[in-house]
Amino acid sequence: MSRNQKRSDCPISCSLDIWGDKWSLLIVRDLMDAKQCTYGDFLKSPEKIATNILASRLQSLEEFEIIEKSEHPDSKRKMYYQLTIKGIDLVPIMIEITAWADKYATIPKERKALLRAYKKDKEGFIKASIKELKKCNRSIYKKLGICISVAVYYFFISSCESGFIFLLSGYELTK
Repeated sequence: MSRNQKRSDCPISCSLDIWGDKWSLLIVRDLMDAKQCTYGDFLKSPEKIATNILASRLQSLEEFEIIEKSEHPDSKRKMYYQLTIKGIDLVPIMIEITAWADKYATIPKERKALLRAYKKDKEGFIKASIKELKKCNRSIYKKLGICISVAVYYFFISSCESGFIFLLSGYELTK
């Protein structure tokens, strides 16, 4: 669907027109996990996205300014994709989708324990996640490569087998 077309004025419908299909959400998940990905990285995802669908979704997400691409520091033939601020703002939605999946699907025990920790301080966890993603977003522009944080904690939550990782700096998870 083009940027200027929408099915209705319903905010849910308008949002789903932008990022609501399965593949777009999995691309966003992968970018929340890795902070930046090449085209080939997306193809390695366990869901096995077809190349034509991947190209279409990347283009659409870029047009809607959910993701952006930049030159790979090691190869002019490769591009890095990363979330924009608009894409980072999807963090609470992605976490809540995972919380829903925890209620209605099978999630590994270790992820359930971490999800319980998230539920103890949703607001703090979301703020820390967004802060870290924004920090990593700025590092791309400086061409520093992969975002690395000194005191990093991993939070694995998932609504599917592969999951996604949030890198959190200074946010302690208790079991």
